[in-house]
Amino acid sequence: MNLNASTAVMGSFLVMAAPAFAQVEGFHDPEPKWSTSLLGEPTNIAAATEGLSFAVCWSAGPGLVVASVHDVATGNLLEDTSLVSVPAISTRDVGWSPTTSRIAIGYVGTDGTPRTRLLDTRTSLPVGGEHVGDRIAFDASGTMLVVGGFDDYIRVVDAISGSLVRAYQFEGDLSDVAIDSTGGVVGACSADGAIELWDMLSGQSLFRNEVVGSDGAALGLTSISISAGCTYVGAGTDGSAALAAERGRAMVWAVAGGALLYDRQIADGGIEKVVWTQSESELLALGSTSVGELIFSAWDIVEDRTVLSIPPSESISFGGLHDFDFDRASSVWALTTGNGSVEAFGPGLGCVSDLDGSGTVDGSDLAMVLSAWDRANTTADQNGDGVVNGVDLSYLLTNWGACGD
Repeated sequence: MNLNASTAVMGSFLVMAAPAFAQVEGFHDPEPKWSTSLLGEPTNIAAATEGLSFAVCWSAGPGLVVASVHDVATGNLLEDTSLVSVPAISTRDVGWSPTTSRIAIGYVGTDGTPRTRLLDTRTSLPVGGEHVGDRIAFDASGTMLVVGGFDDYIRVVDAISGSLVRAYQFEGDLSDVAIDSTGGVVGACSADGAIELWDMLSGQSLFRNEVVGSDGAALGLTSISISAGCTYVGAGTDGSAALAAERGRAMVWAVAGGALLYDRQIADGGIEKVVWTQSESELLALGSTSVGELIFSAWDIVEDRTVLSIPPSESISFGGLHDFDFDRASSVWALTTGNGSVEAFGPGLGCVSDLDGSGTVDGSDLAMVLSAWDRANTTADQNGDGVVNGVDLSYLLTNWGACGD
């Protein structure tokens, strides 16, 4: 994989020390927290910028989308919030700030135009006018909203009044936007391989990289996320690359300078969304296998190992997965499913060799390793190297017995 000449390619070597250590093992066999069924099929979900709640968009019938806010501990509707709605064919994104009582919904209107509407969850009324574009992100204070437009501009909106603060020009087929927790850095990526960061106050571009494959063709980027400490920016490639090895790659750049530091194939059918946890070295990804099966993974960028949290068999039982987000305050993550529910999870015991969740590594787990031999995208891949082999058998035998012993 190549980048333009202005980008220093570092491969997967450790270039800088991460301020916090990842514990990706906790994503193996995660602990179910709650399940909430809605009156329509849920689509997009977003953790509150300040933590401890999730906003969920769901279809309420032809041409109408509703958003509700749910408590992170129970899944119940959050007190002192009202349902909000927009006239939409479909939704593309959602953002939520309890501090300012604002929900932003990015959607395709009934006239087919991508737009964003900002709403007050206390009154259910719109705040200001609509904005061009349907990709959105709040800063941690909830006072600034970034909106990605289809007209080559990224806009920063005052979430209190709904008025435009500033705009940055972005060349490319925009696919996602991001803002760091302090509101100092704004980012965007595109379906034609561009990723760019700006200093929010000055509007100066910090870096712009063009991601291309070995054949020189652009690798489409689907999602962008900036780490909690604004050390890294991560993005994922789609599944359209000519070379199979270049599909579904998670890539991490340094915010300072834009050097590519880490790069790994996570989902060989393409990545739909990436999100950082509270750790500077732990990136989550929702993607698909080469045959279109949905998977959810956690990647420790420093150790360069992955844990498959939700394998294809489980995503099928959910009726498919639409979206996810991670609440950094509680370490709970939630997913919207094709079964019409929102499913929330927390860290498990981290016993990666207990494949059947019995609490003990035994003959049942050994049988699962042997049946998955030479396969990818399975929880039997305990060391996260992408395939089940002798290394995973060694892991299992080393961990034999009760978890935690």
